[in-house]
Amino acid sequence: MNADRNRLWAALAMGLALVLAAAIWGRAFVQARHAGAGLTVKGTAETRATSVLAVWTGSVAAQAVDRTTAVRELEEQQKRVTTWLESQNVPATEWQWLPLQVRSLHRQDEYGNDRAEIEAWRVFKTLRLESTRVKEVAALALRTESLLKEGVNWASEAPQFYLGSLDSIKLDLLGKAAADARSRAQILAGGESRLGALVEARQGILQVTPPNSVEVDDYGMYSTETIEKTVKAVVTVTFALEP
Repeated sequence: MNADRNRLWAALAMGLALVLAAAIWGRAFVQARHAGAGLTVKGTAETRATSVLAVWTGSVAAQAVDRTTAVRELEEQQKRVTTWLESQNVPATEWQWLPLQVRSLHRQDEYGNDRAEIEAWRVFKTLRLESTRVKEVAALALRTESLLKEGVNWASEAPQFYLGSLDSIKLDLLGKAAADARSRAQILAGGESRLGALVEARQGILQVTPPNSVEVDDYGMYSTETIEKTVKAVVTVTFALEP
């Protein structure tokens, strides 16, 4: 019985010694790490923002053996798209047709190389629409199926949505991210040290993503696919530590 009790006390004493040694070493490590450069932490902040500008592009195309015939067919398709835009009550000040593009299609040999002989002409015209009516543009892009059903050779990209004054959002987020960094530093410093003066602050890359997205990019991101966006900012801050 006495032998078992002695072994128990010896084990407890050894365990306590190890705990005390780890605590002393850990504190020494923290003090050594912070003694020179101070305490460096990252702070983050994010906010939701709504786009104020929509940009949408689409194009019509025509092809014929004769270039003049191709252009005439294109003009007819262009008129039908213009009529459709007017029927959708899209203000004429919001859209414009860009200059005509012409491409020659050459007959190919058996190896797939172009010959000098022109086989046909393909012509294009691009429509560009810019509007602050972002929700209306998003809905408009979904209604272009009627053009295809009418035989118009129409192709379009998804609308792109842009924020307004990103600089003002950025400044507000940087301030909140810096405050978050200080709060984190106070938690990490604990009761052993007190935060001193700000030694250094570095701004990170701004990330503009769809809501609830976890996607980031080392060079920054600006997603234009959604009207609603999440804007995220990161700062890296170093504080001096005082006893």
